[in-house]
Amino acid sequence: MRTLCIPLVGPMQSWGSRSRFTDRDCERTPTKSGVAGIVAAAMGLGRDADLSRFRALSFAVRCEREGALRREFQTALDVATADGKVDKNPQVSTRYYLADAVFVAAIGGDAAFVDEAYAALRAPVWQPFLGRRSYVPALPPYDTSGPLDADSPRAALLSRPLIVGHDPDDFIRVEYDAGGRGNALRYDEPLSFAITGRDYAARPVRTEYVNAAMFPKGAFFEEARHVS
Repeated sequence: MRTLCIPLVGPMQSWGSRSRFTDRDCERTPTKSGVAGIVAAAMGLGRDADLSRFRALSFAVRCEREGALRREFQTALDVATADGKVDKNPQVSTRYYLADAVFVAAIGGDAAFVDEAYAALRAPVWQPFLGRRSYVPALPPYDTSGPLDADSPRAALLSRPLIVGHDPDDFIRVEYDAGGRGNALRYDEPLSFAITGRDYAARPVRTEYVNAAMFPKGAFFEEARHVS
């Protein structure tokens, strides 16, 4: 399976899956819809684009540093209300985000599409961001080694060195698509990114904890970058 690893590293990132109106949540793991949004933006796709190619991708995430869940308050204008109208009065918005987190996502599937995604992330049409426009990546959101041929996105993540330095006795959380063998559901399978009709489906996943000593030694990036 053609697979691309996508580092998600930044001082602030947010991966909402249940956000409505002025209360914006943040999952502790990057969502498939969020990563699909990064790739779609890099490709220059509009919000009404057909997402069937993204839904066909297998997905996995390696959580190297979980980050700290934080909350901030923002003032928002022109907020959509429950009756479909727009409130012109300023609204205080409660927003959650992860501080100082480090993840590596992996997408796998059709070789031509994965290669297209890699090329787009290297030369994006629109700026990639980590869940919100102000949360820009601190490191390139692509594996500089390029796409891999692996059995699955999970296998690809296990084959790449860690970005963050870890003690050998540490354990790294890995979450991946599991089909009928899933032990949890994530409601982040993107059906539509339309502003007035964002829609997501459930995705069965499994979680495992992998000893840090099991990952290959060396630098994740071809350039010697290290996140302490």
